[in-house]
Amino acid sequence: MRIGFRHSAETISRLRERGRAQFADPEKRRLHSELTSRKMAEASVHVAQLHDLRNAWLAACPKARARFLLELQAPICKDEP
Repeated sequence: MRIGFRHSAETISRLRERGRAQFADPEKRRLHSELTSRKMAEASVHVAQLHDLRNAWLAACPKARARFLLELQAPICKDEP
């Protein structure tokens, strides 16, 4: 069962053929694979950094968290009375 926008059978067929044609060339497939691998490696580093940040946030005392949030929001709220 499909959810969301539905394409006609003809459109799906054309999209499928276009996708196959794009990757018919082994060099294009290789470049796409390398790019995908590189992006996945970058994402895994980013996830590790977020994990470290989350651990630091959880280890901080509540007063330090509150102070951080107030300092972060200060430029936004400075015009309010």
